[in-house]
Amino acid sequence: MPVERDFATKGKLARRMIERALQAEVPFLWVTGDEVYGNDRDLRIWLEQQERPYVLAIRSNQYLRREDLRSQYASTIAKEIKPSQWQRLSAGDGTKGQRLYDWVWMPMLSWGRRMQRGMLVRRSVSDETDVEYYAVYAPYNTPLKVLARVAGRRWAIEEGFETAKQLVGLDQYEVRSWDGWYRHITLALLAHACLSVMRAYAIEVDLEKRGAKPTGPSSLQAFKARRNCCH
Repeated sequence: MPVERDFATKGKLARRMIERALQAEVPFLWVTGDEVYGNDRDLRIWLEQQERPYVLAIRSNQYLRREDLRSQYASTIAKEIKPSQWQRLSAGDGTKGQRLYDWVWMPMLSWGRRMQRGMLVRRSVSDETDVEYYAVYAPYNTPLKVLARVAGRRWAIEEGFETAKQLVGLDQYEVRSWDGWYRHITLALLAHACLSVMRAYAIEVDLEKRGAKPTGPSSLQAFKARRNCCH
């Protein structure tokens, strides 16, 4: 018989996943996600209690507490941004090169001495009315370019899902039970992870043959450490 499971919001499911990652001692520096997670204040508070930095997208009408104790909408706070405050930075590599946006960091009310709350604002280069907001919890003096990169990491996850659908049939399941769905998703993502590591390894080997040095972490070591997963 199927196991009964209580309904849980995406925020609660995210917390469970992060708790499991912490228990398994999975190394990670940041938590990032879209508005579904950023608007979940309970999730943000829990991450702060765990001393886990985050950059989470929020709606324009999400309340944030300012340093002068006022609570205001994100969009209202952003109206105070001066033209000279915007900095054009990359949010990561895209299919057509660097993803360039204009960014501003605005500090919010913070209690600790090591970590700081704030709001990150992102504006489109081509359309100044296209603005997005992020609630941030990060170590003091974290460079703006680092926050921009973290905010952009969410796209890599979405692109990974799309690639997994195309290469390993992530969405091509015909099951009626939760267990069957879970097994299919797990095996598909495992296959995709193996293919990704193998591809990175092949690129690195090719660069070494041509005398070029890779700019990122060694994929060769990652491949050797994980190659058993493909057997």
